[in-house]
Amino acid sequence: MKKYFPASPDSAVWMVTLILAGILVLLLTLAAGTAPLPPKAVVTLNSISGALAVILLVGWLAKPSRYEVSDTSISIVRTWPFRNISVPISEIHEVHHLSLGPVIPTGPTLPYVFGYAGEFQNRQLGDFLFFGTGRGQAVVLTTDDRKYAISPANPKRFIKHMNELTDRK
Repeated sequence: MKKYFPASPDSAVWMVTLILAGILVLLLTLAAGTAPLPPKAVVTLNSISGALAVILLVGWLAKPSRYEVSDTSISIVRTWPFRNISVPISEIHEVHHLSLGPVIPTGPTLPYVFGYAGEFQNRQLGDFLFFGTGRGQAVVLTTDDRKYAISPANPKRFIKHMNELTDRK
């Protein structure tokens, strides 16, 4: 039987996302404004607006929406066209709660835009994959090959459920 744990966004994620959305609205308003602008300025504003719109869209689609835990795996559920990530429970050696400090992207990612999805590093964990929406309530899953950080809305309930699963095996 699957259990579902929603992802929980933190204030930094929402702040950056709202700022980018606000800048996008401002640029679109300027480009469509009543005061005539030189054609190059309109093209530039529209280009920047398009890039911001793509960043926001990709961030929205890549962010994890929830975590599904079955008897055999944890799935990090994301929106199409991004694939879900599945981690077999049999490969997980450690599950613990951690408030992540600053994270540095080490691969293709859009940090702070609706969440985190990709390769990161920090002092506490070294290199890890982060598929979450907040750094303050992270749960770290450690396997032989990798470390994963996720951010269920209720980390204590998630860890309790994981411990119950591993105790049964």
